[in-house]
Amino acid sequence: MQFSLKSWSPTDHLIPDIARHLKDQSEVDPSARPWEKYIKEGQEHLQGQQVAFTRPPPESDLLFMNIGGNDRIEVGHPVVPDAEKGKYRSGVSTVRCGAIASGKPIVQDDHLRMEFAARHQCVAVDSEFDQVLESIHGNRKESFVFIRGVSDYLDGTKNKEWQPYCSLVAAAFMRAIIEKMPGANATD
Repeated sequence: MQFSLKSWSPTDHLIPDIARHLKDQSEVDPSARPWEKYIKEGQEHLQGQQVAFTRPPPESDLLFMNIGGNDRIEVGHPVVPDAEKGKYRSGVSTVRCGAIASGKPIVQDDHLRMEFAARHQCVAVDSEFDQVLESIHGNRKESFVFIRGVSDYLDGTKNKEWQPYCSLVAAAFMRAIIEKMPGANATD
């Protein structure tokens, strides 16, 4: 199969550099995660809503694998590589930085998706991500990052229990980035 590859990257790396710095700093010092404070603030503010913004129990995060047609089986999550174990904490959201693939053909085919992601070092795949990037490029935005609270898997499962929490985590991380931007603490 032939792919038509497009690559987008901001011309101004201010926002991606702040995001990567926050991520790297949190790996060295787990207490340096300002977004955790914002998650708690958001949960307090959103109490009483129709959905819960609390972190669901880990056993509700199920992973499936397609085995053909509409058939799928539950599988365990991949084991964290030894070199990465110090970066992960149980019950705490993980921040990942890297390339995101997009496109219907790779989204719909498990083997193709895994091959493509490995070949191009993609940390995620999104079915409609390319349309968002086309808009950003067309509007000439010079610095940008995509922050996604991931709760759905490409096996077709939608984890509605995790969606509110994941969206809150994404918003909290964005707030942490905004607060690190030059002039963020300036008063009018």
